[in-house]
Amino acid sequence: MQHLPLRLFTSLLLVLIAASCSKTESWSDIVKIDDGSTTTVERSVKLTFTGGELSQAAARHPAYYQLRAKNPKNGQAVSWTGTFGIIPIAIAFTPQKTYLVTLAFHCDAEIKKFSIRDFPYVFQESTNGMAWKIVHPSEVPTEIRSANLSSDSRPNGETLQPDRIDRTNRAMEFSSDMYYSREIPRSPSEWKYAYKNKPLCG
Repeated sequence: MQHLPLRLFTSLLLVLIAASCSKTESWSDIVKIDDGSTTTVERSVKLTFTGGELSQAAARHPAYYQLRAKNPKNGQAVSWTGTFGIIPIAIAFTPQKTYLVTLAFHCDAEIKKFSIRDFPYVFQESTNGMAWKIVHPSEVPTEIRSANLSSDSRPNGETLQPDRIDRTNRAMEFSSDMYYSREIPRSPSEWKYAYKNKPLCG
């Protein structure tokens, strides 16, 4: 019987472990909205083993985000579940709709539809708080200017106040060379990412 090389065996073992293990972190964002008031958004993210180099195979990475809230303008329950590699960065409310801005942060992000082709900022709206529609940025109220959701996951049920969310987002903006932007870009020309004219992946 031929034996598998140790390195290959280890890789396969890690893959099997990864397939059976995931972790969910949950926390709350106290979000500042356009009228200056705040509302609570319950956040969670499923961390999974996303592969890559063997040295990184044992590390979990944020993969699937979810959020729950109540539209303070009409009392409607709001729920959103993202596909792989999509992070929500801003939420806004009107008496008629809830709006969400999301960002693809992984090369294999599952973007079903773009707001603007190949532009990683995706704008969404919901009239019932549950079903979401991808829309062009021009269809989103101009009051949605800044990221107000935390760009980083927090374990152990933490509650993040607006000032801490802003500090976290400033750090993300700096470390990503403006790929992540606190000021929401509505077109590629407004996006200040240092390497936007180069392929995003590959």
